[in-house]
Amino acid sequence: LVTVMRHRLTMKCAGGHHSRMDIRGKAAVITGAGRGVGRATALALARGGCDVLVNYRSSARSAQAVVAEAQGLGVT
Repeated sequence: LVTVMRHRLTMKCAGGHHSRMDIRGKAAVITGAGRGVGRATALALARGGCDVLVNYRSSARSAQAVVAEAQGLGVT
């Protein structure tokens, strides 16, 4: 389980412990970011202040919409 809250990425790891990382100013490459889980991941990271590189195979319009929404959140 991965969640993004208040500029921190929180991951629930095996054994039930949590790992946290400040993601502001970091960059992430998200494959399949035009739709579905990839889209949700890209936007969650963008909301946390992480710059995202949006990659897609055939959903150009959807990917461009994700880029526009991420830029609206103040990331590149």
